[in-house]
Amino acid sequence: MIVLWGKKTKILETYQDEDTICENCSSNSVSYFVYQDYYHIFFIPLFPILKYGGMYCSNCDNSHIHTINSKLSEYERRTRTPISMYSFPIIILIIIILNLLGVS
Repeated sequence: MIVLWGKKTKILETYQDEDTICENCSSNSVSYFVYQDYYHIFFIPLFPILKYGGMYCSNCDNSHIHTINSKLSEYERRTRTPISMYSFPIIILIIIILNLLGVS
């Protein structure tokens, strides 16, 4: 039997920030991204593992992932992991409950 499993990354949220200035081109067109890594089985999310962020300047295409920044830390804290990232455990729990109740 073939089991498709692995690790993927999803962009959870994008924040536009007009107050941050790019260190490369001094433009104020900086966006913050919050990413979440998760494991999957048959492309169904198993559970999330790591949340991190990055910055991107649309003016000069300069990007930084895993940047340590106070604003980025605030955006990471504010962004919640969606319930869909726990799809596989929820499906298994529903199957167990239905089996216990005797529903076929």
